[in-house]
Amino acid sequence: METTYTILAASGEKALLDELCPLLGEAYTVITAQSAAETLASAASVPSLILLGTSLSDRDGFELLMELKKNPVSVNIPVILAAAFQDSGDEEKALLLGAVDYIVRPFNGPVLSARIKTHIGMACAMRAAEKMALNDPLTGLPNKRSFEERITIEWKRAFREKTPLSLLFLFAGGEEEKPLEDAIFKATAGILVRNARRPSDFAVCLDSGRFAVLLPNTAMNGAVKIAEEIYSQAEAALGGDRHVALNIGVVSQIPQADTTLEDFFARAEKALSQAKASGLICQE
Repeated sequence: METTYTILAASGEKALLDELCPLLGEAYTVITAQSAAETLASAASVPSLILLGTSLSDRDGFELLMELKKNPVSVNIPVILAAAFQDSGDEEKALLLGAVDYIVRPFNGPVLSARIKTHIGMACAMRAAEKMALNDPLTGLPNKRSFEERITIEWKRAFREKTPLSLLFLFAGGEEEKPLEDAIFKATAGILVRNARRPSDFAVCLDSGRFAVLLPNTAMNGAVKIAEEIYSQAEAALGGDRHVALNIGVVSQIPQADTTLEDFFARAEKALSQAKASGLICQE
């Protein structure tokens, strides 16, 4: 199925919108906005590209460009600044503020389409590269880098909201002389994904055989229950293979001013070490 891209065209000058939109044809879904508030609201849905006029009904276009580039939601959306007339100073300013291109009336339809296609293609390629950098290629799960970014955010949120944060550290291992097949790691990843049911739950592959499941707003009893479900499902999926062992360490905490994320990790590692020694699920 062919991807449909969305373009947000924003300008306080209706005549400019009336001139731009027909040039886009039917190749794109076009959303229009005339105020900064409308533009920011529409940008929250992450359109493929933004065509931004130099002035909005309630704000200067360059100021809005700065705000779009400071917002983590819209920072990576390519923005083309559309001006009524050529001004080398404005063009330089737009590019320095983060616009990917600068176009001037009269707009040339084929050239505009080519520029839009190029910038959307570059943005898609960049997102694909970022996704590859943040995912484990074997299991498809987010990788260690993703985990470190996410747990830092969730730790701060749990501290701010005074809610429990739980973490499962898991190790799928085999006998030293019999390395596990890739299929075992893929099956383990599938089990973790099925049990990380809420949108906030986060299952990751840290490295070969090591996994983690981050459970925001989950107390110890809830985390242990999920660990038990994972353990039971893994036993069933592995068919009782005695060469394969799944060990799970569980920690839970409401972050305090005198606790650190490093201490939380250390407790999780200790719980996993205890689990490896006992062959059971261990909590710390």
